[in-house]
Amino acid sequence: IKKIGDYAFYGTKIKSCYIPNSVEEIGEGAFWHCDNLETVSIPNTVVSLGSHAFSNCSSLANVKFGKGLSYIPDGAFRRCSFAYVTIPENITSIGESAFASCIKLEGIEFPESMTSIGVNAFGGCSSLKSIKIPCGVTVLQQGVFAGCTNLMDVELPDLLEIIQPSVFYNCPKLAGISMPNSLVCIGNAAFQGCSNLKSVILPDNLKSLGRDVFADCISLVSVYIPESVYEVGGRAFYGCKALTEFSGPLAIDGGK
Repeated sequence: IKKIGDYAFYGTKIKSCYIPNSVEEIGEGAFWHCDNLETVSIPNTVVSLGSHAFSNCSSLANVKFGKGLSYIPDGAFRRCSFAYVTIPENITSIGESAFASCIKLEGIEFPESMTSIGVNAFGGCSSLKSIKIPCGVTVLQQGVFAGCTNLMDVELPDLLEIIQPSVFYNCPKLAGISMPNSLVCIGNAAFQGCSNLKSVILPDNLKSLGRDVFADCISLVSVYIPESVYEVGGRAFYGCKALTEFSGPLAIDGGK
């Protein structure tokens, strides 16, 4: 067997599956909705994994990635039951919604080889507590950690340039974040609803802040906006009822 075809085992009741070393390709949705599947070992011979290959495998708690893969595709492990995932060095990119809504996922270890993490890749991972983004990632794509309601600790890479819209939308446990000087743009609603965020120091090379970027950050007290910023989007600090301290060129008296 060299290929497991598209939707080959869709919706079946299998609990385990041995994938032989002859297999080179696992098709789209091959094991989608195998609700009883608990563990998977992808052999080194597999070089292509289809989108949604193991999506909605609600009992899948363990996966071993083979050395032949360089990419985890869209929706591949959406709504699975991992508590912790280690991505190996051979994988350089993760697709859209690849691990979205894995509500038991508490931690993930990225390799330094990683250069791209897709849109909403970990959106809705409500048990995720901490993340360290590898140094090769220069763009955080839209909604990648949105709805990670227990996320408390984030380490951004030194060469990060862009935080796209809604990256940390509705992460209410996030109390602070250090932003690198390489950052030039923070997109719409990137930190909206981060209700525990208390202080923000924006980096000195930042150019623009999007609409609703810090909206509804109800605990936010102080913000530093550097001279480099030429645009602050509409409703950027809407609903920030505790905000009293602005510093930088845009200095506002909070009436203390």
